[in-house]
Amino acid sequence: PRHWITANLDGTAGEELIVNFEGHGLWAFVNDTMWVRIHPYDVTTLATADLDNNGQAEVIASFAAHGVWAFRNFAAWSQVHPFDAQRIAALHLADGTPIDLVVDFGAAYGLWTYRDSSVWAQLHPQSVLGLAVGDFTADGRDDLVVGFGPSGLWRYSNSAWTQLHASG
Repeated sequence: PRHWITANLDGTAGEELIVNFEGHGLWAFVNDTMWVRIHPYDVTTLATADLDNNGQAEVIASFAAHGVWAFRNFAAWSQVHPFDAQRIAALHLADGTPIDLVVDFGAAYGLWTYRDSSVWAQLHPQSVLGLAVGDFTADGRDDLVVGFGPSGLWRYSNSAWTQLHASG
């Protein structure tokens, strides 16, 4: 499989393995006992995040020509955005808020944030070649590092961009 990730989808102890089996859709290996098909379409990118802050992760997936969707509370799919995503990451962009998404919609639209499960805002007009999330500045907050190709490697932290390297 090309796309796979882990998360606690059902709120019980342990995590589920979420796997896209090409040509067979998106599946979850639940409680280390059984496979459950959660979507018939193949994904183009995949992430997990507890968007509603209830202790259960949502699966966030982009489906070619169908946009970005969230599988909420291991129960139902809802569309997050009608455009297809190239990359999706989950992080806390601000203290004390629910987890946010950073979504790369490609060269035509650039990099966007989905904050508080409701508000879209452009983070950068360029698309990225890759992204990583972590507390790189050791301040207890999530940071986003992206590669803009010829424009370099950049970190977004505390609402500001800092270039880390001239090559990206």
